[in-house]
Amino acid sequence: MERDLAPGTVIGGVSIIGLAGRGGMGSVYRAQHLALDRTVAIKVMNADVADDPEFLARFRREARLAAALDHPHVVPIMHAGEEGGRVYLTMKFVDGTDLSKVIREGSVEPAEAVEIVHQVAGALDAAHARGLVHRDVKPANILVSGSRGRPHSYLTDFGITKEVSDNGLTAAGMTIGTVDYMSPEQINGDPVDGRSDQYALACVLFQLLTGRVPFAADRQVARISGHLYSPPPDLRTIRPQLPGELAHVVAKGLAKQPDQRFGSCTALAEAARAALVDGGSVHSTVPFVGADATHGPGGSTMMSAPRPGGPSRRVLLGAGAGAAALAAGAIGWYLIPRDDEPAGTGPSPGVVGELKAGAISVGPNPRGLAGGDGALWTANYDDGTVSRIDLANRTVRSIKVNGGPGSLHFGQGKTWVWNYSSSFTPVDAATGEVGELIRLDHAISRSAAGTDFLWYVVPSQQAIGRIDMRSGENIPGLIKVGSRPDGIAASGGKVYVVCVGDRALVTLDEATGQPAGERVDLPAGIVEVVAAFGRVFVGGNGLAQVRGSKVTAADLENNVRGSAALGNDGVWIHDGSGGTITKYDFDLNAPLGASIAGVPPRLVDFLVFSGSLWLLDGDNSQVHEIRIL
Repeated sequence: MERDLAPGTVIGGVSIIGLAGRGGMGSVYRAQHLALDRTVAIKVMNADVADDPEFLARFRREARLAAALDHPHVVPIMHAGEEGGRVYLTMKFVDGTDLSKVIREGSVEPAEAVEIVHQVAGALDAAHARGLVHRDVKPANILVSGSRGRPHSYLTDFGITKEVSDNGLTAAGMTIGTVDYMSPEQINGDPVDGRSDQYALACVLFQLLTGRVPFAADRQVARISGHLYSPPPDLRTIRPQLPGELAHVVAKGLAKQPDQRFGSCTALAEAARAALVDGGSVHSTVPFVGADATHGPGGSTMMSAPRPGGPSRRVLLGAGAGAAALAAGAIGWYLIPRDDEPAGTGPSPGVVGELKAGAISVGPNPRGLAGGDGALWTANYDDGTVSRIDLANRTVRSIKVNGGPGSLHFGQGKTWVWNYSSSFTPVDAATGEVGELIRLDHAISRSAAGTDFLWYVVPSQQAIGRIDMRSGENIPGLIKVGSRPDGIAASGGKVYVVCVGDRALVTLDEATGQPAGERVDLPAGIVEVVAAFGRVFVGGNGLAQVRGSKVTAADLENNVRGSAALGNDGVWIHDGSGGTITKYDFDLNAPLGASIAGVPPRLVDFLVFSGSLWLLDGDNSQVHEIRIL
């Protein structure tokens, strides 16, 4: 954990007053400039990036370039330097708040939202005119001062700005951008220009207007998949009061292909402004409380859509392992109807589990759960940590890994944390020692742990790769698997990959990476796979169990909505609407006992481990235990 600078500390000719905020690469302090006798802001970079020679070279060059920007909506940079092993950037102090806090307050008038975006668009176009791409446009990097209705916005944090012509000085695997606002080309590691910033700005406008990001999900992998493959939700499905023309403007800014977007960021903002006026009168404040969606353990976010002739039936599945345990993935789908089996028989009597009192608190905004060697682990996105829960005494240890931990796996005595867009950090399970960052050559979208290897999906290469969990070596050479690889799982010496473009499930031998059996044809819309205890399920637009080359659709009664985890003798279904968990047989035809009530309504993840069902409550940053009877 980086230690905050104490008030009165002098660095770069300024005296620290107090901490103003903390980001992924450093901390920002309010300070007093000793020579000028004025309040300034100083950003001090974290030691882990400041010690990187490549980062330092890029930082020095880009600080000079960003300082040359003279625009009323860019925070002026006053000085950049190094002192006492600390790398810092001094800039104007803006007496206001960042846009993410404004959004959390609950309402922004559409006209004000468009005005903020218009101001930021001008700043971005000024940077683009100098050949700079910001690459991290997000609400937290937009400062707003002035009064409501008359905002003055500043674009800040050019810490990862890059010249369009620069193809070097960026270490492989470094986090470049924030997933909720990253363009498809940025995720794939392709060259970016100002149109990538425009995509991020369109994400910000979408969030200002609706209260949620376009591809909201609990897990990073689901958000990445949304940016790469899913069309953005229509604004009007979330806020019907907004004009249709404005929805078209935002959708164009979020186009997957850069050449299908506007010619500039200002063109996007001008089109949005015209849409508000031409679409009718300027619209009143739109209140919001969050996304109108259900989140599953893998972060899949699915809007309810009634089926013809009746209500929708939807389930999200996330498999958890047992004795050797690790989370195997997540699935979201609308159930595929079938007529060859009788309806469920209803709950059978008997108690199958007991919810224990006393939840375990973990780090903020946990995104993933894994278990092994007598401990549970959570990936805590907001503070760059993992929490280790010792199940013998239920004590919690926080371990700093940096980045934004979005998921994690357990294998070969280590916890493998996916905390950067194309990197993993190993943590020794016994000592808590954090290993060296393992940087990959390409951005990845999914991962799964087998017996010896940590597998990952590289969508841009239509391939998968692997890390030897015994040595920590990233094995050279990717394995081509098919068109649009998406879901991945590893269990029982096999690796399973859903190739969405081929509508096929590919099975590989984990030891050799060679095909292990014929491809299995899948129904349209299948994107996920989970595997544990000799069972394989696929899901997306329907849920099905794979037995050899046969895909058998599952059937659930009572319109169950929620998520599920695989155990060694059944499937545990979490009903998010009812706050219950029910155990079913593997065919999902009949409950095996009475439902367990009182569980959190929204789970980020859950798994079967060490004789219990463990539930990760993201809303309250807690882990709950159901003891299996």
